[in-house]
Amino acid sequence: MAAAAAGERGSGGVLALVVVMAAVTVALLVLTGTVLQAARAKAASAADSAALAGATATAGFTTDEPCAAAAAVADASGGAVVECHVTGTTVTVVCEVRLGGVPVLAESAAGQPTEDPP
Repeated sequence: MAAAAAGERGSGGVLALVVVMAAVTVALLVLTGTVLQAARAKAASAADSAALAGATATAGFTTDEPCAAAAAVADASGGAVVECHVTGTTVTVVCEVRLGGVPVLAESAAGQPTEDPP
């Protein structure tokens, strides 16, 4: 019996190391997901604000060109407009936020309704 027990000496330390490594891996995955979600929220906020600024310009409340107004607001929000389209009074923008060199994109549109609500 003593010989069998001697062969297992130190196996508890290996098991503890495996458990700690698994916990660290899970924590890193959760942290990565949280940071990615925050970047998505920042991109969505920048896109929403930029679209509203562009729609304000199309409505004539400012003298700015709609896409220029959208770009300025997106920049102030920590994003960058990568696409901007004006269709009638609707402005659609795609904004980008960089997360470690990886682009995180969000799209938003704003404008006056084209028809009366029901």
